[in-house]
Amino acid sequence: MARNRARLGLATVRGLLLDMLATGDRAGVDAAMGEFFRLYYDAE
Repeated sequence: MARNRARLGLATVRGLLLDMLATGDRAGVDAAMGEFFRLYYDAE
């Protein structure tokens, strides 16, 4: 379970970094990362 969650977190961060590089939308990426953290930590 922990390994799967770590992989999910890493994949999300990589995807958001790619999104920021492609779009330059730092505010949008920050908002999406904040939402991911809320979902990730509420699931514990």
